[in-house]
This record gives sequence, C-alpha cells and structure tokens, in this order.
Amino acid sequence: MKIKNLGILTITVALLATLVSTPSFAADKDKYNWPLPFNTLAQQQGPHLGYAVSIVDDFTQGPGAAEANSFISVAGDIQPLCTGFNDPVCIAEIKAGRGNWWSNVAFAPCKAANQLSVCVEAVRIENLDGTYRDLKMKKIIPGNYWPANPAIGLPEGSAPSLWVDPKESNQNKGYVVAASGNVSTIGTEATVKSVRLDSFQSSISPYEMIAEPNVRGAEIIKFDGVRKLTSSAGPHCIWADAGECGVQSEFTQGTRLQLVLHLPTQISTWLLGRMSDPEVSVASLSKNSDLSKDISRVTISADSVEIPMISAKVELADVSAAQKKYFSDPLNNLGRPGFPDNLKGYIGGNTVSSYDLAFEKYELFKNQWPKNAKLMLPRWSVRSLLGTTSDFARCASSSPGKFQGVVTTNASIYQGEPPTFDGDSFDYKVAGVHNKPDGEVFKGSYDLVLDSKFARCIYKFSSAPIKASVSITNADGNSSIATSTFNEKDGWMKLSANGFTFSTPKIRVKLSQEKTTAAMPGAKPVDKNITVTCQKGKVTKKVTAANPKCPSGYKKK
Repeated sequence: MKIKNLGILTITVALLATLVSTPSFAADKDKYNWPLPFNTLAQQQGPHLGYAVSIVDDFTQGPGAAEANSFISVAGDIQPLCTGFNDPVCIAEIKAGRGNWWSNVAFAPCKAANQLSVCVEAVRIENLDGTYRDLKMKKIIPGNYWPANPAIGLPEGSAPSLWVDPKESNQNKGYVVAASGNVSTIGTEATVKSVRLDSFQSSISPYEMIAEPNVRGAEIIKFDGVRKLTSSAGPHCIWADAGECGVQSEFTQGTRLQLVLHLPTQISTWLLGRMSDPEVSVASLSKNSDLSKDISRVTISADSVEIPMISAKVELADVSAAQKKYFSDPLNNLGRPGFPDNLKGYIGGNTVSSYDLAFEKYELFKNQWPKNAKLMLPRWSVRSLLGTTSDFARCASSSPGKFQGVVTTNASIYQGEPPTFDGDSFDYKVAGVHNKPDGEVFKGSYDLVLDSKFARCIYKFSSAPIKASVSITNADGNSSIATSTFNEKDGWMKLSANGFTFSTPKIRVKLSQEKTTAAMPGAKPVDKNITVTCQKGKVTKKVTAANPKCPSGYKKK
C-alpha cells in the first residue's frame, strides 16, 4: 500500500461553527484528546531521550486534520498553500525539483439531489422505527475554498460542515461531517491538464460547543511569502471559531447514522471503515457507460464504534538492537539523522491505524506497549480502498462499477485492504492492546459484507447455498472465544464476528457449500461422476465418469 509522507505538510486547520447560546461543558474537555507525539516543546531544549510511536485513526478529524480539508500544495522543502494549479510559486518549486503537486478536496453540500459531481447529499440519524430523519446543516466552516474548474475536472473546494438534529434540545450539540478525497494530477511536470479524484474518506463526529475567548478559527496567512492555513485551537477542539470550539463528545448509545455522498463510481466499489453493522448501496446517477466519468449516489448506514488509541515509548538506555537499527535508517525516520546523534526529545511520531506501517511499528515496540489503551475514541468513519489483490481485481472486473464489499472493525490497528484470499479462506489482520483505559478487557468487532456473485467468483462456487465458519487465532496460536453470525440475503453475504481479544489475532473466514451441477456463470463446473458396471461374458468392469460408457464389446449390466 502506498503511504503518503504526511509529516512534511505543515497545514493546520480548524473546523468552525456559529454560537447559538452561551456554551457550557460539564465533562472533561480533554477526555478524547488523541495520543500526542512525545516530542514536546520542553524536550526541544534537552538531549535525545528515546523513541516513540502513537497510533492514530486517520487524518480526517481534529484541528490538524489535513485530509478533511481542501488544499493544493507542493510536497517539498517549501510548501505553499497554492492559490491553484497555476500558482507561480508552486510551479517554480516543482520546476526546481523541490516537490510535486499534492492536493485534496473537501466536498461541499450538494446543491441538488441529482448533482453530477462530488458532494454531501444528506446526513441522517435512525428513528426508533428503523426509518431515518435528516439532520439540518448548520453551516460550512471557513477554510481554503475554491470554485469548481470543469475545464480540468477539479471539483469545488469546500470544508467540513456542522449538522444538528432537529430533535436535540441542547443546541450546542451537533455533528461535524468531513468528506473529502485525494486529487491526482494529469500532465507534464508543473503543467496540469486535468485532475481526477482517486480516493475518498469521510467521518461523522459528535461535538459539544464551548466558549474559549482566546481561540481563533482558520486563517490563511503569509509567512516569508508562503501561504499557510493556521488556527489557535487546542487539541481538545475538533472545530474552532473566534471565541468558541467544538469538543469531541460521545455518540448516544444505539445511535445509527447514515451518510449519502455523490462519488465517482470507480472509487466506491470497495470500502473500509470504523463502524459496525454496515449497510452500503451504490446507484449510478449519471448512467454514463464510461465508468471513468460515471457518478454514483453512495449511501452508507452503520453504528458507531469506540477505537482504542495507543502510544508507546522506549528510553535510550532500553533501546533494543532492532529499534536501534530501524531508527538508524533515514528512510524510517522521515529523513532525520539516525541514532545516536544528539537529537531532541523522542523520535517516532504518529502512525495511521490502517497502514501496513502500523503493524511494523506494533511489532517494533512489542515490549513497550502498555496493557491499557490511552483512550477510547468514539468513531464513525469510512474510506475507499487504497489497494487490492489479483483475485479481487479479477472478479471485480466481471462487474465493473458495481459495489463489491466493505470491511469494518474497531481494532486499534487494522488491514487497510480487502481480506487476503489464499484459495481456501479470507484472512484479515488486526492488532491492539488487551484492555480499555479502565482495565476492562477490550472486545473486538469485525464485519464483512460481500456481493454474493463476487464471493462466488472468488471461490468458484455454484449458486447453491453457502455456509461460513469463522476462526480467530492469536499470535500464540490460541483461539479466541467469539460470537459470529452469517447470512445471505438479497444478493449480499454478511458476516459479523464479535467478542474476540487482542494483541494480534488473525480472523479467518471460510466459506463452503455442497457440490452441485448448477454452476454460476464464469465459475469452474463441479464434476459429478457416475459409476456403471459393464459385462462381457463372465468378465465385468466398472467405469466411472461424468458420462460413463462401456468399452467396445461390453454391455451395461
């Protein structure tokens, strides 16, 4: 999986809202602060103390949420917040070999239900009878906006938005919705001829608004000729405006949310998320036979989950040989000089939970992880798949543009790609610490939804009913006790496993069915052999074949 070096982009962003009444907040406003880097201002004056790592969920939440916002930038030594793809400062950086285009677009709310471009159509919450009611958009928060440029295919650049429940009596409570995508450029060097959206990520986060007189919202400033987006929001703010901020709060127990997006069809066929019991539907809006130009309405419904956030550090005196070797390699250390130079504080930084690098760091710090998680972060998020396998690509190609599946989990670290198919079963990796912050054992959840035809193509199964078995095995080979359910209905297979424990369990899903001659199109036929007895005088022979025939001179007995 390709990993962006997010450590080199210094874009700080806050989400903004309007004050309705005098905010108050009885709970601990720092309760849901993410694991912070171990490099603090105080340590910058001291010697190098050791190495550290924090696992964070992704980059769509919080005051520094780069992936939640719109930007056109150059990932080089100087990183201006470009005014566009014709910005002379950015073009000069690229031509000088100091960087390349790196762009992200936050989706604006849809202007019409049939809008044929990326946007947020609706945010909904489930009623007691299973229907959904619409949340009301309060405002789009200020950010780095730009108008759509149809000539090159660039969508409108917006920012996250605030939504409120009409039935909520506390007007300081609401949800911040971040939906955005990575923009790839097509052209030569600094000249951009066209762009395309090749991924998306989205999240819904509950907040409660509080008053903070010294807080400012997002502002574009120039520093030494470089444009940057800044904010004075503290780490407890998941959005901020002049004199106020939104503090992360809990989802109400039993809350089920629905997000409706307009997305390019090709990036919405495989999803992964931080949620449970997901339901996804994808329907083409543009009906364009050219899938590279087709736009679909994607509706995602799911329950929220709590994610254990974890951090670990090791003092210099206790550094292992493996850690010393790892951090001596500049490629593993964001280009900084390696151990034992007199660097300041701790080295390591944050690692995103769905990257392969997270498993690598988990193993590297296996002796330093605490038994308890730092915090349990309420989360509802989903994103498009960043990679695939040959088996998945082969079967997906038979139904181009069709939604194939979604995998979700509440694990601290998870495999950010489809489950691996080994010819016999789907295998999926997760990792995390054993306990919640209060010492209670943390129980994992895993959901896999597959299009039935897609699954049958993978397994080369017929149309006969399918059965599923689930096994969850820890690194020591012991099986975890878990509950699992499986059903196939309306063309979808849905599997859910719950109650398993950590640290590095492997989830294995095996499908099976009885043999039948009614094979699915494209599937390998299932042989059903028949045995007959043939006789010639006193000599008998048995012939076994799908369509057995007696040898010349023999008659069927």
